[in-house]
Amino acid sequence: MDAGPPALAALLGDDLPEVLALEARCAPPLTSSLRWLDAWIASHPDVEPWPRAVRRDGELVAWCLLAVERGPIVTVSMLGRGLVDRRTVLAVDEDAVEALAERVAGSLRRVPGPWRFVAEQLAVEDPIAAALARRLPGAVLHPGDACPVVDVDGVAITELVSRSWRKQVRQAAGRIERAGSTHEVTLVEDEATLRALLPTLAAIRVARDNALGRVSELQHDSFETFWRGVILGFAARGLVRCFVLRIDGEVVAYDLAFVHGDTLCLWDGRFLPEHGEFWPGKILLDADLRLAVDGPFRRLDLMQGDTPQKRRLTEQLDAHVNVLAWSGRASRGADTLRAAARQRVRTLRDDSPAVERAVTAVRQLQMRRG
Repeated sequence: MDAGPPALAALLGDDLPEVLALEARCAPPLTSSLRWLDAWIASHPDVEPWPRAVRRDGELVAWCLLAVERGPIVTVSMLGRGLVDRRTVLAVDEDAVEALAERVAGSLRRVPGPWRFVAEQLAVEDPIAAALARRLPGAVLHPGDACPVVDVDGVAITELVSRSWRKQVRQAAGRIERAGSTHEVTLVEDEATLRALLPTLAAIRVARDNALGRVSELQHDSFETFWRGVILGFAARGLVRCFVLRIDGEVVAYDLAFVHGDTLCLWDGRFLPEHGEFWPGKILLDADLRLAVDGPFRRLDLMQGDTPQKRRLTEQLDAHVNVLAWSGRASRGADTLRAAARQRVRTLRDDSPAVERAVTAVRQLQMRRG
């Protein structure tokens, strides 16, 4: 029997079954699910989880999980910051949302010293965004990242992708054959096989990210722990679909998705840079699309980020908003100065080849150190 999310079980104790029941009632997005938050807690031991709840006549009607990061300015955020594509709170109705927003605001008022509050990737139609903004001092709303989605309910693959797309997929396979190689695309679903594959997939991700001139998130311990934990946690429940591309028997690319109800959520994919000429990303995305069309899915969620590749598949975007607030002028002023400094560095890099070389050298050193 499923014992429930282990980190949340330790945090919530006897309250966990009630929170799980509320989650089942509210059906949050994948990256706001308790399983997702559980993996985040387990990978960030330095962050203090801060659950907030509202009861009505003794019944739990609203709940959210905040994260507290101590420092000269205390940061309070919706837990999972930076790793959540779609965020919400658990609430049975708008009255519960309003009461939860008041609970959050009241908790922030009791934080000693200056603080900042961050809630990212709230759906624009989610009432929690406006409810928080009305109650938090100096709150501002900024556009978040859109998440493209594809309606695949009753859609044939020929309706979803163009003739040009299908031709490019055939051309990609032809390039591999003309190079004298063979290729195979396989679907991995079981936990044991995924566990064995994860070191290879991690190495592919790091290699691709480094080739693009950036330090891979997997070169940070907290993300590596989260990445592994969330994949294996969902795989244990049969909710991972991972396509793997092999060329001459070597794993050279992967595309990993989660099953969330009637939605297939594409979350992570990379390929070895030396095989880029074979368009491995297109080969695997085509496999994802066919899985979504042929499987028991109604939606394909392309997750955070509006890119030209995604726009070729859909014009439907789920818009999001970020809520920011500060305890007063000091905390807001510090963030304003920090943002200005970052912008200054970006400007210097654009204007000065010497600065750009220096930044690149630091990044390469970080990549070598892993």
